[in-house]
Amino acid sequence: MQLLVEFHHRFPGIGKQRTAATIEYLRTLGYRIFAISETGRELGFVLSADTGTA
Repeated sequence: MQLLVEFHHRFPGIGKQRTAATIEYLRTLGYRIFAISETGRELGFVLSADTGTA
């Protein structure tokens, strides 16, 4: 399974800390980053095969 997420940490009230927390949460679910856009706002995640849920 793949996810493409666009983060809006540049907007007031959101911030990079919230983005970092979301990325860490996705990692706990077994996702890993496979792509990052040039702006750093769009990240591609793939579910690791070793999670047993793919």
